[in-house]
Formats: sequence, C-alpha cells, structure tokens
Amino acid sequence: MPLPGRINLHSKTEWRAAGNDMTIRVDHISAFLDHQAPPTTKLDFDNIGLLLGNGSQNISNIVCCLDVTPEVIDEARRLNAELIVAHHPLIFKKLSRINTATEEGKMISDLLNNDIAVFAAHTNYDVANDGVSFIMAERLGLSNTGFLQPMQENDCMLEITSEPEAADQVQTILDRFGDSIAYSSSAAGQAHFRVVTQKYLLNELDGALKSAANQINSWSYSVTQDQPSHGLGVIGELETPMNSGQFLDFLKETFNCEHISYSGSPGNIERVALCGGAGAPLISSALNKADAYVTADLKYHEFFTGKSDFLLADIGHYESEIPAVEELAERISQRFPELAVHVTSVNTNPIKHH
Repeated sequence: MPLPGRINLHSKTEWRAAGNDMTIRVDHISAFLDHQAPPTTKLDFDNIGLLLGNGSQNISNIVCCLDVTPEVIDEARRLNAELIVAHHPLIFKKLSRINTATEEGKMISDLLNNDIAVFAAHTNYDVANDGVSFIMAERLGLSNTGFLQPMQENDCMLEITSEPEAADQVQTILDRFGDSIAYSSSAAGQAHFRVVTQKYLLNELDGALKSAANQINSWSYSVTQDQPSHGLGVIGELETPMNSGQFLDFLKETFNCEHISYSGSPGNIERVALCGGAGAPLISSALNKADAYVTADLKYHEFFTGKSDFLLADIGHYESEIPAVEELAERISQRFPELAVHVTSVNTNPIKHH
C-alpha cells in the first residue's frame, strides 16, 4: 500500500486536539479530511471542502456518499446526521441565485433547514497517494503500486522517531521544512513523524535535525524514498497473471458491475493501470506502461487504441469510485470512534441498463 497522503499543516493543531475532546465538530472532520486529501492538490476547476454549513457545529452522525441527492438528504435526516461527506461536490459551478423551485436550490434549502453540513473531497481525493485510484488497486490486490502519472517529482519522504519528550522539538523543526506531517504515537509511547519535503531543502533539514539530536536522548530519522506527493491514476501488478476473460470477470465481481465495455484482447495481463472516474486523458500513459487500463466515461473513438494486445475497460463512473466512499467512511470511523459513520444505502448511480 502507498504511504498516507499529505497533511495540511494549518489544520494539524485542530486535528490533534480533536482526539482529546469528546465533542466532535464539523471542522474536526474537515481538518482530518484535509489530511487525507490536501485541498491544495485539487484540480483548478474543482470546488471542494466545506460547501455548506457551520464548522463549529457539533456532530454525532455522518453520512458518506458519492453524490448528494434528495434521497441521500432524506436518509441523512432519518439518521439524524449533521454532516454529509461526499466525493462529488453538491455546489460545483459558481451560484448566482438559489431558486428552491430547482432541484439544487431545494436540496440546499433542505440541508440548511435541517442543519446538515456538506463537505466534498473530490479531485484532491482523486490525486492523493492513498486516494480513489489506489483504493481501486487495493480491491484488485495489486502490488508494487505507484502513480500512473505523477504530478510532482521533487519530493522526498522522511521517517522520524523520537521519545515523547522530544516530539514538540522535532515537530517545530519539521514545521520549518516540511510540506506535510503525519504524526502518531506507538503503544510504547514513541512519537513517529512522516514528512514530505522538497529535495533541495534536504541538506538544510538534515543539519537542523542533527543539531537537535545532540539535545535529544533517543531520536533517529531516515530518508525512506523519493515520493511524488500526488498524481493521476495508479499502476501495479496482479498477484497472478490473467487472460482477458479472467480479468474482465475479476473486474465485474470486484466492482459489482452490471456490464463492462472494453476493447482489445491481450493474451496475458500482469501490469494494470487504473483511474477512478473519467480517465480518458491517461490512456496514452497506460498504453506505454501496462497490459490493461481500467477507468470510466470513455467515448466510442477512445476505444480505438491501435494496440490489439492492450485491454481498455470502462467499468462505470459510479462503480469505480464507490469503493473510495466506503474506504473514506472507514477512515473517519477509525479516527473518530465516538461518531456513527454511515455509508449511504442509496445507489446514486443515474445510469441504468435495460
């Protein structure tokens, strides 16, 4: 599995404080989700974060979904949920008016009247290094996974361990250099940090850590690997190579697909590329690196790859992304066991097959 995603330093204090406070607020969840998928990595066209509601609102129930629909709002109301966490933003384009005669306006009105906040993690969750496509890869049991198309190549990852009394000092140093920090404590009480920093800062950071090490009884760190901070799609290896028919059956069962559209018929599939949602722009990258590419929302002409021994499969937008909703709900539940976290029972896929 890939390393956890970046953490927004500005949200770190809020997130850590939540663990010591039995009263959970919307902004605690917002901060945690920003850790999972930093908002700075979203694509330019996107609209993410807390789209509706008050960050200071106390919450006890959350509903996670792919799409916010009237049926999901009704479900949230029945469950007494104060927050909906969605992958697709309810408010995507800039609003010039809220007309309750429209479906969007009525949903916004219903949410406000019932004090239900809405948070969206969309393209930032798509490009995270444990995000949508990596979750697809995990479902397929792929190994040696990495980004199909990394979006940043100049990062390196450091792992740091210290005794508890040194944790604040280490964190102060990392705040100066790190783009992100993941903090945890072990059962033995040691503090563990994972930080992504720019390569050109590595020597200066190394000096600061070595200087601090003279004042710390037990402390160590290592540069573990070069680590792109985020990227598009995933590529990895199947545990057991398959032929085209076996692989398509495997996809259909894994992602609960009614049908799969595909082209090409390689005799052997071992390296697989994936992209949750609309992944047509990555076809050329997958052609050069994989035996098969699995994504969604492909047009007719895009199935002509010019390579008959390459399998291109469209499993459906909903089918490719709903596992990420389930995984996100699990992560929230593990981090905030005080909350009741529900994955919506509503199938919001608007596409039906006759």
